[in-house]
Amino acid sequence: MRVMFWTQRAANGLPYVYTLESLAGFLGIELPELRRGRRAQESLPEASARGLRGWQALWQHRFDDFQILRKSGQVFYKGAKPSGYIYGVILRGNGMKENVVRQELTKMGCECSPPLTANQIDGAIEQSSKTGNRFGIPLSQTT
Repeated sequence: MRVMFWTQRAANGLPYVYTLESLAGFLGIELPELRRGRRAQESLPEASARGLRGWQALWQHRFDDFQILRKSGQVFYKGAKPSGYIYGVILRGNGMKENVVRQELTKMGCECSPPLTANQIDGAIEQSSKTGNRFGIPLSQTT
């Protein structure tokens, strides 16, 4: 099977490119105003407090679920290195300080079979500290 596309090109051989503004002008349509920052303007203090409680509950659930997997013992035989990273992210998401993250990852690393090396534990700590907000951790909790 072969698929063919026919594209229109200008005299110089380049494809036609239109911006939304140029199309609206050509069609005589007025573009609506963009609503950037609307959420920040409409946010209420009680909504922010509910949102923070929601994030805290989310990270607590992740922590609890990880502990269930950890107690099963089977998950940490293979793929222990990624588990250390994930656990570090979860600990940081729960607002744990750097020394607590190190202590807990070291404890988990010793439970693995084979145990994680000091370098692997340090790598998990470093990588989880770089994750930041990409996993949805509120910035107020990454300190």
